[in-house]
Amino acid sequence: MLENLIINEFINPYDNQNNSPNVIEIFNFMVEFPQVFAEGYIVGPTRNDYRITIDQLSVTKELETEKLTRAFKLLCNNADAITTTDGLNAWWD
Repeated sequence: MLENLIINEFINPYDNQNNSPNVIEIFNFMVEFPQVFAEGYIVGPTRNDYRITIDQLSVTKELETEKLTRAFKLLCNNADAITTTDGLNAWWD
């Protein structure tokens, strides 16, 4: 789905939420680790700052691997909040 958003220019591939990785970095990470889910929000087209923004990445405990956990912590090292106890979750405010 993220690939379609990029191809159809619905999301800026170089955009990021505060200190998060940019969309291309997140996309490449998700290609390597397809069990990662991205979440975010939409600012509608009636506003001047219309956009789609990714502000969270997560992985359920069942899909977590050692390699993914290491890579996730590295990618998300600037997250405003990160949890790794029951799955993986990183959020940028």
